Amino acid sequence: MQTAARTATWIIGLILLLCPPLGAQAPGTLSGVVTTRADGMSVPNATVSLVGSDLKATTDNEGRYTLEVPPAFARAGRVQIRVEALGLPAKTYDVELTPNASTTFNVAISLGFEEQVTVGSRSPGAEAEKAVPVDIITSAQITSSGYAETAQVIQSLAPSFNFPRPTITDGTDTVRPATLRGLGPDQVLVLVNGKRRHQSALVHLNGSIGRGSTGVDLNAIPISAIERIEVLREGAAAQYGSDAIAGVINIVLKAGEFRPTLTTKFGLSKGSFVANECAPAPLVCSEGDDISFSDGELFDLGGSWGLPIGKGTLMVSAEYRHRNRTNRASFDPRDQIVAGDAGNNAVAQPNHRWGDPDTRDFMSLVNASVPLNAQQTRFFYAFGGLSRREANSAGFYRRGNDVRNWPQIYPLGFLPEIQPTVLDVSATAGVRGALSGWTWDFSGEYGHNSFDFTIGNSLNVSLGPAAPPNKTVFDAGTLALGQIVANADIGRAFRVGAMSGPLNVAFGTEIRREQYEITAGEPDSYIGGGVPDRAGRLAPPGAQVFPGFRPANEVDESRSSVAGYVDVEGDVLAWLRLGVAARTEHYSDFGNTVDGKVTVRVQPDPRFVARGSFSTGFRAPS
Repeated sequence: MQTAARTATWIIGLILLLCPPLGAQAPGTLSGVVTTRADGMSVPNATVSLVGSDLKATTDNEGRYTLEVPPAFARAGRVQIRVEALGLPAKTYDVELTPNASTTFNVAISLGFEEQVTVGSRSPGAEAEKAVPVDIITSAQITSSGYAETAQVIQSLAPSFNFPRPTITDGTDTVRPATLRGLGPDQVLVLVNGKRRHQSALVHLNGSIGRGSTGVDLNAIPISAIERIEVLREGAAAQYGSDAIAGVINIVLKAGEFRPTLTTKFGLSKGSFVANECAPAPLVCSEGDDISFSDGELFDLGGSWGLPIGKGTLMVSAEYRHRNRTNRASFDPRDQIVAGDAGNNAVAQPNHRWGDPDTRDFMSLVNASVPLNAQQTRFFYAFGGLSRREANSAGFYRRGNDVRNWPQIYPLGFLPEIQPTVLDVSATAGVRGALSGWTWDFSGEYGHNSFDFTIGNSLNVSLGPAAPPNKTVFDAGTLALGQIVANADIGRAFRVGAMSGPLNVAFGTEIRREQYEITAGEPDSYIGGGVPDRAGRLAPPGAQVFPGFRPANEVDESRSSVAGYVDVEGDVLAWLRLGVAARTEHYSDFGNTVDGKVTVRVQPDPRFVARGSFSTGFRAPS
């Protein structure tokens, strides 16, 4: 009996040793609480799933969840969970597992309007306390918008942003101007991951919005690479420097490790209109006819993938977009080839093009982050992209009987085309981290944009009617803009006297160099050949629709600037938040500027907030 009792005791002891106590969590268990970030309320019935498996759990009434992590996942030391709740945007989180023990990971999920914001304030954790208006466009909103261009997405979701669609405006048909709060394209600062984005090389010269200005080509950034977009609807030159007069647009790229995603879009324009002007016999249409159209076919294919690289991650994104032209031009009632032939000639109608150009765009972008120490308090980061865009837009039709045409080359007349190639390159790298309560960020970046003009289906009247020497395709020259920027940003939160919250102090410096070039086109694109036109008058020199840049137009200019800033913000009282920023900047070509900004946020009651700001600003001449 004693032997049996001793054996039973050993068995019970072994069971107790191998099994965890009642209520304890075994190694490989992941648990926590899901709450809302804004108010800390629990989120019941939220789904917490383990990415890469079919395992999922549902939170209880207190927002608690528990997931049993399979050994294969636990041995990896890191997993991803996806949290979804009705009415709230889903989000994926990286979780480091505690070796040989259970892991607790609490989730504060966003309500969709208080995403972590990196623009408008340098105070960490101040998303819900900002004294400035910031619109957040989430990844879910970007996806559901249905648009294939970044600027179109912003226009559809940010009421203060406008993206017009000009036509017959030379290069502006391809790189269209975007405005914020009704101000010019060069009065909105665009950031990518908080770093200044370079502008387009194209200066808008025709009768479109933004004439005489340059802006950032937002459509060179693929939608598939964007996590969210922040739109600061307020002047912020004292914080971020030149161009931030109307506000700031910050594009935050996808980051971290995630499964590959692939998205494709198809579309076309389809509609009809009632004809109110038609050609005489032979009839093209009759007045009052219902004329249908179908054009503007769109094909867009894009994808992204978050890959592990050592202990860090690399996001790779690429996108191809092909959009066919649209045309809303009407019938041309004028004589086309000889006098009196209106409506009775071989010229296809409509002979003009009024609408979007043909475009073929390829865009790519990467975003990497690698920890530099085991504590992950220092990181190396880098991001950048390459895009190549080709377009085909038209000018005004040159009729067969026009003195700007030689019928020996174009018997029916011709529609000259502008066929630009836009190349955009960007690269940013830096290190950031924290030490003894201080945060620091040192970075350098390079951006380049070129706009190469090719003029097709055209001619140079002054070269005469013989082909050759007259040509139909011309290299009209190139515009190019380059930008190099170096930044140093340092900050820390201090406890000061009777202030109800920490006082965040940030300061830093920026050194920037910009270069602009105009390269002349081939001689035939701009020369006057000396041959009179068909009327015997001096023929206009250069390619029809867009004479090339001459050697006298060539430019190779650069300038540099050095800036320093101080930004202080904090809760003076429980209901009063104040912020003060100042920036001084020296430009090599036009001198010095000093700007300031004051922000105030008053919240006497949780249900009532009043906020406002006063600032000065500047825009350095292009």
